[in-house]
Amino acid sequence: MKNLRLRLIISIITLIGTFFILPCFAKNPEAFYAKKFCQKRAGVLEYRLPNARRIDCLTPVYAIEVDFSNNYLEALGQALTYACFSSKKAGVALILRKNTDNRYLTELKKVIEYHKLNVKIWIIPSNYGNSWAISNRKLF
Repeated sequence: MKNLRLRLIISIITLIGTFFILPCFAKNPEAFYAKKFCQKRAGVLEYRLPNARRIDCLTPVYAIEVDFSNNYLEALGQALTYACFSSKKAGVALILRKNTDNRYLTELKKVIEYHKLNVKIWIIPSNYGNSWAISNRKLF
């Protein structure tokens, strides 16, 4: 009886931890940042192109790919593709979650400079959902 009661208590604690405590420590997914970013610019979230691809945020001027900094190469390729198919300028909104993520921003800027690409970069800090701090400066 004692063993059964102990198992029940452990199961309840596990369930509480899984559904109530762990989500508090989870990082926000890309979609969270994309939604906040796009709303702030009055853009269209997840705009669907005729070729079935989806632009994270389409504004009157930019086709913007929102992604985590470690995916900067994929983000750049997607932004250029979306710009081509939407007749807009390319943009990348890079989510920086930690200080060491600045290296990805540096690499992205180097690739853009080397190939003389006209791509606007926005920087989304990890506290974006809380403070709405964001860089609007055009890096290129």
